[in-house]
Amino acid sequence: MHTASPRRFGLVLIAGIAAPAAPAQSPDKPVEVGKWKNHTGPVTRVAFIPSYPAGYPLRNLDRKSVFLISAAEDGEVVLWNVTDQKRVKQLDKIGEPIWSVGFNPVVPEFYFGNHFGFGSIVRKVDMTRGGITFVDETRCQNGVVIHAHDISPDGRLFALLGSDSRVRVFHREFAKEAKGAAGVPGNGFAVAFAPLPERKANGPRPKPQDDSVDRIAVGSGDGAVRLFDVTVTWPRKGRVVTGPADVQVVQVKPDLPKHDRLVTRVQFSRDGKLLAGSSHDGTVLVADPASGRRVARLAVADKPVEGLAFDPDGKLLATASADGQVQVWETKGWTKQWGVAAHTDAAAMWVDFSPDGRYLASGGRDFVVRVWEVRPKPKK
Repeated sequence: MHTASPRRFGLVLIAGIAAPAAPAQSPDKPVEVGKWKNHTGPVTRVAFIPSYPAGYPLRNLDRKSVFLISAAEDGEVVLWNVTDQKRVKQLDKIGEPIWSVGFNPVVPEFYFGNHFGFGSIVRKVDMTRGGITFVDETRCQNGVVIHAHDISPDGRLFALLGSDSRVRVFHREFAKEAKGAAGVPGNGFAVAFAPLPERKANGPRPKPQDDSVDRIAVGSGDGAVRLFDVTVTWPRKGRVVTGPADVQVVQVKPDLPKHDRLVTRVQFSRDGKLLAGSSHDGTVLVADPASGRRVARLAVADKPVEGLAFDPDGKLLATASADGQVQVWETKGWTKQWGVAAHTDAAAMWVDFSPDGRYLASGGRDFVVRVWEVRPKPKK
């Protein structure tokens, strides 16, 4: 187990449309490639567009460029071209805070969740229909605020965490029929699906009505990170599906290291061997999700750590904290590689890495989105 000394940082998450390249050595100091203040409210989330297969028609989006989505408390969702360093368009202006954003890793679509006076909505956005089009929405009951959501690695399920201390799981193609829920002690604030085992990730893509078992991690207001298994079973007569799917969400072992305060973000490394959680207690706890053993404790800041992100190869972990700092840690020895005062007199709320690990983005309560090149462009 490793314990690292404190330091400060703030980051955001990025994804590119171009195919990922092999990561290069990180520089001692990052190079800023973008600093944008277009929102009229605090930036709550940032996320890069994943590297989708060439067969999908991503209209009005150049596959040679890297694109980033930012969302804010002003209800805006904005699309940025990181390569050309410019704002592309405003995708929506809802007028209510947006608290969660996530891309389907398989199909070109993303989801964002926001809160209205009568409840909460998760909206699905299709990226192939003449650009970016809102096509569907899933409502939670009145008075329930959506704290977080995530999409499964095969793109079939998405999990919602609400203010009623329940985690809900919906099937992407049968959301009104196939759904399950489980109670989360302490009110859930963060959720993440575990990666698929390598044998499944490299195998044939599952069909919509295949049975499945996925694992999710949930971070709660009581400081705990809990694991749940999500089992989807379709009733059949022979090979014919005879009704809606049964979705069971059940808490499983092992027990994981516990924070002293609310958990703000959880994420698995891409190989699934590490699970990290950030907290209002100013720390990040990293565990082995198979055994529950604590791998590292990072003393990040004297203020809450609002977000974190692993880079694609799992060698770096970025953190965003309420003191405005973004920090990057090496996962080999859990030492701090670098840090920057990313957001002036405001909290850094979220961080993300691009699919190739070249860029890191952050969003803050100063209404600003920042992007750094943390690895030089790979040589051809």
